[in-house]
Parts: sequence; structure tokens; C-alpha cells
Amino acid sequence: MEATVSWNTKLTFTGNARGHETIMDTTLKNGGLNRGPTPKEILLESMSACAGIDVVAILDKSKHLPLTLDIHATAETRKTGPSVFEFVKMTYKASGDTPAPDLLKAVELSMTKYCGVTAMITKVCPVTYEVFLNGEKIGDGQAKFQFEN
Repeated sequence: MEATVSWNTKLTFTGNARGHETIMDTTLKNGGLNRGPTPKEILLESMSACAGIDVVAILDKSKHLPLTLDIHATAETRKTGPSVFEFVKMTYKASGDTPAPDLLKAVELSMTKYCGVTAMITKVCPVTYEVFLNGEKIGDGQAKFQFEN
């Protein structure tokens, strides 16, 4: 796996992985041009997409795909350097006829066994999650991974 970033102007960079481009920047307040998400925002997107891929793949095997699945990640960063995440909270919102136990089990497997992006982040800060199905909270937990040597 590899990726490259190239500087454009001010604090804007273009990332490239397998020919797919991503614009990254910072806010106007921080000296950027606000042309794209910050690298940390992309990291939150990556956590959410990685977990979402896991959940959909697990539910697809049991033929219980949700109608919709949205994953929202929020993080707080340290006020002093280095500006790393102090915690991350992920909120899963699904709709449809997926059985609640199946959805909850898929999320738990992602957050304890499969999501490599979240696994890396848990080495730096805690990651908690909540799961909602059709607007009703069906569970919550904390991402915990066992690492083999």
C-alpha cells in the first residue's frame, strides 16, 4: 500500500493513491484555502468508511443489508502539540429491516476484530461507538482490539 501527496499552493496538497486524487487543505483561519478536508478529517472519514465496509460485508453474508447506513465520527484534539485525537466517537445510523442483533454484531466485529484503521487509532486514544436502527438506539461500546505478535 502506498500513497503520495504533492504540494499545490499555500497549504493545499493533492494526494494520490492508485490514481485516485484527494485534495487536502486546512481552514482559512489556519492559513489554508479551505479547498478540501484536513488530513485529520480524512482520517475520520477513513475510520468511518473502513467500519462501514466491514458492516456491509458482514451483513451481506446473512442477506440482511440495511436500506441506509451512515457513520458519523467526531473527535477532540489536544490543545497542545502534538495535536492528536484525545478521543473519537462513532455513531452508526441504519434504517431498514436488518435485525437489530445482526447489525449490532456486525458493528461489534468491526470494532473489535476487522477495522484496521480504527485499530490503529485505538493505540493513541479511545474510540467509542453508538448504534441506531430506524432512529432507536440499540447498543454502544468501545473499540478494543487484540493484537497478535
